[in-house]
Amino acid sequence: MKKTVLAMAVVGALPFAASAQNVSVYGRIDTGIQGYSQTTAAGVNSSASRPGNSLWTTNRFGLMGSEDLGGGLKAEFMLESGLTFSNGLAGRNSLTSSVSASASGVGQTAATGTTIATQYFTYSYSYSSSQDTFMFDREAWVGISGSFGRVQLGRVNGMQTNVDSFVSQAGNFGLVGRIGTTNSDALSDKAGNSVMYTSPVFNGLQINVGQQLMATNTNVTMTTADGTKTTFYGATYQQGALKLSAGMADKQGAYQEQNNIGASYDFGVASVGITRATYEIGATEEDQVSILSAQIPLGTGLFVNLAYHDAEKKGTSASGAKGTAVVLRKELSKRTQVHASYVAVNNESAGTYTWSALNSSTSAGLDQKAISVGLTHLF
Repeated sequence: MKKTVLAMAVVGALPFAASAQNVSVYGRIDTGIQGYSQTTAAGVNSSASRPGNSLWTTNRFGLMGSEDLGGGLKAEFMLESGLTFSNGLAGRNSLTSSVSASASGVGQTAATGTTIATQYFTYSYSYSSSQDTFMFDREAWVGISGSFGRVQLGRVNGMQTNVDSFVSQAGNFGLVGRIGTTNSDALSDKAGNSVMYTSPVFNGLQINVGQQLMATNTNVTMTTADGTKTTFYGATYQQGALKLSAGMADKQGAYQEQNNIGASYDFGVASVGITRATYEIGATEEDQVSILSAQIPLGTGLFVNLAYHDAEKKGTSASGAKGTAVVLRKELSKRTQVHASYVAVNNESAGTYTWSALNSSTSAGLDQKAISVGLTHLF
């Protein structure tokens, strides 16, 4: 009740009437402390302590509401922004770090042959894909729903980008990461300027289809944007302990295509999930990522979660990468938990894979490790 009253007060401050609507405020907070270390392709080792954000789940703050229009119809909206709770920044910020060295001294030797006495990190929070230009970078849409399903207009989040999260048994540690600066969800992750249809659930099956009408965020004409439209499709299926998911996105003009599939099953003593993602750019690049994740309940709200990643840029030699994650979680309530995690990524000499809890992008051959403790709260 308090959340609804607060949301009504916030929305009431906006330049439209909020009466006769059911409006709620919600969010997720996941932050902690992390010990991070990396080894470059040249063998230079560095480590530091730093904040951790969106470790188990992704930080967000949002408003959502609906109005009963009668006849089984509802008007709905959602406004959702990413947040970095460790410092209060808005938007889907990602932590990056670089290594600097003192000018003189003895110690490790860098690739240039320079002797390094001290390794230390310089940090910066960067906005993913220019997210700093958005007030609501995750979702911002209005729609109509009824027995036919739902139609949404605006910045939407389709099933094709949630294939991995639907079946992950390790939270964010079971989500597809990046190869270099390429994200497997790059075509349709939080697609703005879009129209999307989502069906009702039929015997556990739900589908959606949408199109991003204008890919850019600048004021361009539709004739200019026609060649960069992205069409996306997704489907989920759930019956008992079994979950299945699939999605694809196709960008017109310069050929780009992503395909994601996933499955999970709860065996009782443990649940297991698997995801396969491919991202093709033209005829020369195909990124492939496979993930196996598991959850083992230990009783009294205690869980062990595991994830294994295998990534490769097809056609590029020595571009493979292996990643592992081990998480111990303790649920304190339905809304709050504490967690401790160890995550590591080992890249071959041309490998550039990274994912949750590590740097947002990485150089070739960089190996990364992180030990984190954190707190998650939902409201």
